Amino acid sequence: MSREKRREDRIAGDIEINISLREGNSGQILAGPLPGKVVNINSYGIGICLCSIRLDSYHLFYSVMGTNDLVMIMDMVIPGKPDENILIQLRPVWFDCDLSSQNWPFVMGLEFVAGSKDEQVQKILTRMMTENCYENSWWRTFVNRILQLFG
Repeated sequence: MSREKRREDRIAGDIEINISLREGNSGQILAGPLPGKVVNINSYGIGICLCSIRLDSYHLFYSVMGTNDLVMIMDMVIPGKPDENILIQLRPVWFDCDLSSQNWPFVMGLEFVAGSKDEQVQKILTRMMTENCYENSWWRTFVNRILQLFG
């Protein structure tokens, strides 16, 4: 049995995103958007699930690998801030098929091209850490219990 060798723990997520492919030099949209969902995130990259691995005539993994002519862009609206869109360039690392999922059968691991110090990446990480900590905290459980008893 092999042991996972992750460089950093991941934060679980469930945020809707859109993926598009753009021409590397001009930034012109070539394909997309394709809806997806964030599965998890850390400062190195993001795990997403998709309803398709193809976007028009492009394969999201193989078409982008090893070229600067085509870039993958993730468009995310930060939960709780509907007017705040974040666009981040991603590089595919791996992909797989999850046959048990009917709606989101494709999963991908992507790294942030700009790195973890990028302002947009930091916005996403901060927001997801805040939400995740609150969602899974004893404080949230306590508040919900009080509301059930006295609300």
